[in-house]
Amino acid sequence: MEKKNTFREIVWPILSLTIICLVVSLALGGVNMLTEKKIQDNLDAVANAGRREVLPDAADFEKIELTPEMEALGVTEVYSAGDAGFVISASQKGYAGQVPVMVGIGADGAITRIKVMDNEETPGLGKRVEEESFWGKFSGKQGSVADVATLTGATFSSTAVRDSVQNALSVYEMVKGGAN
Repeated sequence: MEKKNTFREIVWPILSLTIICLVVSLALGGVNMLTEKKIQDNLDAVANAGRREVLPDAADFEKIELTPEMEALGVTEVYSAGDAGFVISASQKGYAGQVPVMVGIGADGAITRIKVMDNEETPGLGKRVEEESFWGKFSGKQGSVADVATLTGATFSSTAVRDSVQNALSVYEMVKGGAN
């Protein structure tokens, strides 16, 4: 019977794999450290471009801390754009799930534009809230959007959008004096 070399057959492969894993982990950590700021800057630039869609006069955005009152209204984000106004994101339950909406509100309190974000509403029905013929009705409104009619066949979805926009206007009233 032949005696086996324990170090060569058992310890050496384990040690080799451990060293390889350690080197690869350190390299990956280094790459992450080098690219983390650039990735975050790119994500911020994309997010700010989306915010500028609803508030075109904005130069930059400053995030405002949410209060429990804001969260209770379904508000998920509030950004101040200085003298240009605010961008407020809110979400309410539609027919097939949450319908997130981004609302641009100018310094005068008028809605500049809304954008219905990705949602799971029914194509051909609830998805109609994404059409300009619906969301365009909100532009220029101040204080209340109760007069914006819901869409026939998409009542849940359009009510969710209308309620989110109304809640964004309510939050605007909360923050307009203290964030500029």
